[in-house]
Amino acid sequence: MIEKLINKLIEEAKKKGEKIIEEGKKEFEKKLKIEIDKLNSEFEEKLKIEKKKIDFEVEKEILNFKIENEKEILAFKNKIVEKVINKIEKKFNEFLNENMEKIVEKFVSSIDEKEVEIYVPEGKKINTKYEVKTDENIKDSFIIKSKNWEIYFSWEYVKNIFEELIKEEINKTLFNE
Repeated sequence: MIEKLINKLIEEAKKKGEKIIEEGKKEFEKKLKIEIDKLNSEFEEKLKIEKKKIDFEVEKEILNFKIENEKEILAFKNKIVEKVINKIEKKFNEFLNENMEKIVEKFVSSIDEKEVEIYVPEGKKINTKYEVKTDENIKDSFIIKSKNWEIYFSWEYVKNIFEELIKEEINKTLFNE
């Protein structure tokens, strides 16, 4: 009988031990799952942050590349525009020198004043009712002066007035802008 009782106690102790082990195992698995989920969540969050950093860096590199590319294109376009403006200047000066007398005459035809002086480059002959003087410092231009005003006609003068329009027309014609 004691033996039965001892066996019964041992049997109950084994069952309780197995039950405690089983509960411990379940608790361990539960805590392990929580820890794994927590680590996975932290990993995913760190991964998102690093991905955002990488995406930002890549986006920044792409943007910098685009900006540099646009700068190079703009510099190339500006070079072309400057070359075209230089050719226009050359053609303008050729036209002005070939037609200076006619151009001066158009300017002075509407002047009612009597005391007007016209300054032209050395070597140019202009026939007009006003006094014409040559000036070695004048090239590809002329000056018409009175007591109250002065007209300086040259490429620089025309360019200063129409430069934006000229550049706009060049860009429209060459670059469809």
